[in-house]
Amino acid sequence: MKRLIAGQKYQLAYILIIGILYYILCHLAPITLSDDILYKFVWPHDSESYNSPIASILDIIESQYIHYQVVNGRSIIHFFIQLFDGIIGKEACNVISSILFGCLIYMTSKLASQGKNSLFGLSITSAILFLLIPGFHNEFLFFSALFNYLWATIATMCFIFMVYHIKDKSMSVCILGLCMSSFFFGWLHEGITFPITLTLIIYCILNYHKHKIFKSPIFFCTVFYALGTFVCLSSPGTIQRIGHQDSLWQLMTQKIFFGGVNLLHLRVSYLMLAVSLFSFYKKRTVWKEHFNRYKYFYLTWIFTFIPVFGSGATETRVIFYTEFIATIIVINLLISIHKYQKGLTIGCNVAMLLMYIPVLHYSLENYKNDQYILQQLNTPQVEIVSVPQIRPASNPILTSVFDNYLREPVKFGPFELAQGFVQNNPYIKCIKVLFDKDKLYFLPKDIVEKMKRNQIKKTFFTYNTHKELMVLEIKANCQIKEVKLLLKDEDLNSLPFYKRILAYREHSYIVPEGYYDTLSYHQKKYLVICCPTRNIARRIKNIAYLYK
Repeated sequence: MKRLIAGQKYQLAYILIIGILYYILCHLAPITLSDDILYKFVWPHDSESYNSPIASILDIIESQYIHYQVVNGRSIIHFFIQLFDGIIGKEACNVISSILFGCLIYMTSKLASQGKNSLFGLSITSAILFLLIPGFHNEFLFFSALFNYLWATIATMCFIFMVYHIKDKSMSVCILGLCMSSFFFGWLHEGITFPITLTLIIYCILNYHKHKIFKSPIFFCTVFYALGTFVCLSSPGTIQRIGHQDSLWQLMTQKIFFGGVNLLHLRVSYLMLAVSLFSFYKKRTVWKEHFNRYKYFYLTWIFTFIPVFGSGATETRVIFYTEFIATIIVINLLISIHKYQKGLTIGCNVAMLLMYIPVLHYSLENYKNDQYILQQLNTPQVEIVSVPQIRPASNPILTSVFDNYLREPVKFGPFELAQGFVQNNPYIKCIKVLFDKDKLYFLPKDIVEKMKRNQIKKTFFTYNTHKELMVLEIKANCQIKEVKLLLKDEDLNSLPFYKRILAYREHSYIVPEGYYDTLSYHQKKYLVICCPTRNIARRIKNIAYLYK
């Protein structure tokens, strides 16, 4: 008994330490020039005219009604995003999220170990979440994404535990009330609720005669959960986002291509398959017992590939729920094998510590940069905000730190919706309202320094250090009608196969509106252009532009 109590104390202390370390990263992660800014406003019908900052619960309700029509059906999740982003504030969210992150580790380990938590289970859960699941920042630190992934996952875990608890009980008013709450669990995030809905339906079909399913609480949970999922999926915004191509063939090829790209991001799923195959061939009895308990998790894991291929996006967060279900399965397999648990416990924690140190270092640097940007934004006369950028990493390990654990307050590049120097960009319009600015330009610090020293040329463009922007001095009185990039010739046969597929074959490239703008500084005028994707950027020879 004393040993059990001591073990529980160690587990509680471990979760507390993990929660504190996670809180530090949450606190240092900035509000970014991204959806974090948009959700501070009542959502407009055209998704561009953001004029009214959130000031009350009624504003959020109005905003979510519009958001449901034009963006997606995750109204419950986005209600909480706007509640914290617009009214309560980020610091309260940091504290709650840290508690929830500790709960996520505890609940995941408990579910994977059939209720028998151990330091090994907690350690391997923490390591998989922190080290293996791609894009830790995108799911656990990025403010707007926290609610879509961390918070939604906790709610889903509560639903799973509720189903386990009531599935064999007799119906009563209390049980019916719990079953009805499944509607709200289903109305969270289609990336996980749709696969779970399919699994629940199959469970009810397979157990139709065995459990008198129509009188079972799990049947009512399935009905209400499916209704919630239907409400989430039937959002006009979601339907338009799933398929807006001109033809079915175009739709299918795009989904298959992007889905295939997402498969390259998987890590835990491949580990799960490898450990499962090893157990199947080397420990058949253990594997059979494991599969009997977790067969519906395998089924859910398979169903998660439907939203992965259906989303038409390639961000790492698209595969989060696939990886999370695989996490539950692989932890149970590793616990079942029984070997090397002490060594794995130590190894997991050492690996996390070794990764946490550089993550903390760069997070502190990122936080200082954010404070410097905020200081400029709060200065009334400042129109051009100098954005310090973290120096590119010099080795693959540090590069993975950037990719997985950090997002700078302001980012530049062709994949950013928030082009920080374009005045009619919706994100810039929002931040101008928040800081009461008529004009506002975010530019890399090295570019601003070159402008101060008159080092920007008229005859040839200047890159910033990361080669994300190009800047050119132009005539003070001219207005730009069109910007064209003149490109060098490229021998396609000399390119590697993967570059040949995506090669741009034209001799010039017209920069789309919204990816360039002009600004005046110290009686000079500059043209700022976002660099296009690499297949075009590597061929840039010069810039041509037309006057209005």
